[in-house]
Amino acid sequence: MMTRGRTIRRRATMSIVIIILAISATAMITGTLAMTTGATTVQRRALMREQATFLADAGLARAIIMLKNNTSWRVGYSSVSLGSGTYTVTLTDVGVFVDVVSTGAVGVISVETSARLAWE
Repeated sequence: MMTRGRTIRRRATMSIVIIILAISATAMITGTLAMTTGATTVQRRALMREQATFLADAGLARAIIMLKNNTSWRVGYSSVSLGSGTYTVTLTDVGVFVDVVSTGAVGVISVETSARLAWE
């Protein structure tokens, strides 16, 4: 037969074990959430970079089409909205060439692409 002292000690020991298990489970869940949040941020930034690249390419393609139709066109484009971002295109005469620089931006991510064109 157990005495009152043994019962209290056993309950106290069980309580401590339960508390340790609860703290361990909480730490594991918190660590997993922190890693998941970090991975999600990396994936989100990678997607934004890819979208910004496509926007820069779209701006460059649009500028090339405009130049094919009008070789003296140098206006460019400023902050044209497309999808979830924008693109900006600038054109600069460099001798017989035209430098076309297109920048795609999504959120805080921006990607620049360029081409040097010559017309016959």
